[in-house]
Amino acid sequence: MVARLPELRADDGLFRAPGQTDGPGTVQNTYHAVQLASTVDRTKEIVTAETVRTLRALWSAGLPEADVVRAASIMVLGGHEQPEWTEAARDILAEVTARSVTRDTVLGDARLLRMAPHLGAVDDFVEIEPFPIENVEDRHLAWSQLMLADDVSRHDLAPYTDTLSRLPQDLARPENLRMPQLQAALHLIDGEVPDDVDHWFVDVKGCEGFPELYRLSLDETACSLEASVLALELGYVQ
Repeated sequence: MVARLPELRADDGLFRAPGQTDGPGTVQNTYHAVQLASTVDRTKEIVTAETVRTLRALWSAGLPEADVVRAASIMVLGGHEQPEWTEAARDILAEVTARSVTRDTVLGDARLLRMAPHLGAVDDFVEIEPFPIENVEDRHLAWSQLMLADDVSRHDLAPYTDTLSRLPQDLARPENLRMPQLQAALHLIDGEVPDDVDHWFVDVKGCEGFPELYRLSLDETACSLEASVLALELGYVQ
């Protein structure tokens, strides 16, 4: 999986999505490439001098919050830590933990907080604000919210009683799930994981030109570096 990452490097030193053959790379794809490389201690091959130059130029021009945290994480993992960047990223993460994670913020908050360990940040409990579950989308968002709660016993989970009781049933029919949703559900389930989940991971592996990478869902045709990282973290990479 890691050996083919250089094929995704753009001229600017950042990484493109699998299957993309032209145009610049992105901070997000570069972060996921570094994550994959870190599993085999090859991050310095990914974070080159050109990568660093491009990230510095983007930083100077101004980056969205998520990319600030990603860029700081890339530099730390690649052995080029910039203390100013790390501090800025920690400030962003501290703002997340200073408020409650809501239905509207949970997906963005989850992406940010997954990067906290790279930066030595966020020791505080994450507060969540439960919300009424009215449809399937709500149920999936509740999984992600509960995954972030360090101590769910501190929260009133009455709105989620049915959602939690349905977890085994939902995991027995994972065909409509996306990998981040599945990650959250697997974090929460208490008991044996249905065989259907194993089959799901087999079915989302591979795409044109990249048989070793993973797709985010059964509906996707292109592979994703993010999906490949999640599959690796969940222990499903063969």
